[in-house]
Formats: sequence, structure tokens, C-alpha cells
Amino acid sequence: MSSHAESQELGRGQQTLHEAVNSHRIYEPIRGVHPRIELPDEEFEEWLDGNQEIEYVVVNFTDAKEAIERDGDLSQVLEPWHIPVILGTEYDEAVNARTLQDVLDVLAIAQPAIYVPDVVYSYNWMEDEIQENALEAYTGHVRTLQELVIEENLDVRLLPTNKGWTYEHFQSTASCSRSSTTMSSRSTPFSTLEVTLVTQSTSSGATLGTPLPPSIWRMFS
Repeated sequence: MSSHAESQELGRGQQTLHEAVNSHRIYEPIRGVHPRIELPDEEFEEWLDGNQEIEYVVVNFTDAKEAIERDGDLSQVLEPWHIPVILGTEYDEAVNARTLQDVLDVLAIAQPAIYVPDVVYSYNWMEDEIQENALEAYTGHVRTLQELVIEENLDVRLLPTNKGWTYEHFQSTASCSRSSTTMSSRSTPFSTLEVTLVTQSTSSGATLGTPLPPSIWRMFS
């Protein structure tokens, strides 16, 4: 495939035409149902090859990282019109081992891309204090990540996942949640975000949601 091969020749300071278009497309409303693939996987890769019916390709962070380590970028997996939606929601072993630098390294190569960050677990049966600590940890992670995305001028849209369970968890996020899903690397970082963030639901009612990884809530107890 040829997805990002041209960008390696141009250098990271220049964009191909497809990358320039996708830099705008990642902020458009995501409508419909989109495939979630596993990598490396010959069957999935053959299915994506030349597939013009696919717009967004949903893939776990670990799988995207493995594909990049194998090929140097995502050019052997995605076509120029495919937008990667990279999910940080994985099993706790993978999430716990992942660093902010790991995330930035992958996003720098995968961009333009959409990323669903994840670091902690939140269940409705957890004690209130544990829920609040988990929310604070998660929003702190997303805030830091957004600041780094801006600092490094990455074409990455963050779609924070749902960590709230009560009205109070969401009442302070009505305005910032709307902006959090449309922030670009040239935007102002989070400043008033205090609790949780919006789910990855789109304006059309579709969702990119996936099951969260096994709980790591004990670290907040």
C-alpha cells in the first residue's frame, strides 16, 4: 500500500495531499459503524488493501505499535484515505506498561489520527472516593497528553472515553467536552476540565466504544 510512504520521502515537516486533507477530516463528525482490526494479520491487511468503502480503521494501540515497528509506518496497512482510530483501551498489563512517550512516538508516525486515551478503570460499584480519584487520574493524563500533542504540533484528535457514573461527574464538562473532541494541535490546552470527559459518541449517535481493560482501580484504594 502507499498510505504514508510518500511522507517518509518528504520528511515530517511536509505533508502529502492526502495527509493535508486528513488533517481536517479527523475533526469531522464520525458517522456510521467502522471496522476494528487486529494487527499484524494478513487477512485484515489484504481486506484493507485498496478498500475504498472504509473511511476509519479502528485498531488497538499495541497493534498499531507492532505494525509501525514491523514496517516503519502504517503504509503497509492503510490506504491514503483511511484514518486510523487508535484505541488506548486494552488489558491492564499493556496499559500499565505504556508511557506517555510511547503514545507520542506512535501518534507522531500515525498522524493524522484519532486517539482514544486510557489509563485507569471506573466502575459504578466502586466507592465514591475511588471513582473520584480515578476520574482525576484520567483527566490529568488526558490534559497532559493534550498539552504534549499541542507542544509537538501533532495532527491528532483526542476522543476521551467515558469515566463518569453520576450527574456530578458530568455537570462540569458540558462545555469542555464539546471542545475536547475538536481540539487540534494548535488549540488551547485543557484549562477548566475538572472531572470526567465526554464519551466517544458522535453527533450522529454512533460510537467507537469498546470494552475497557481489566480494572486497575486498586491503585487508587
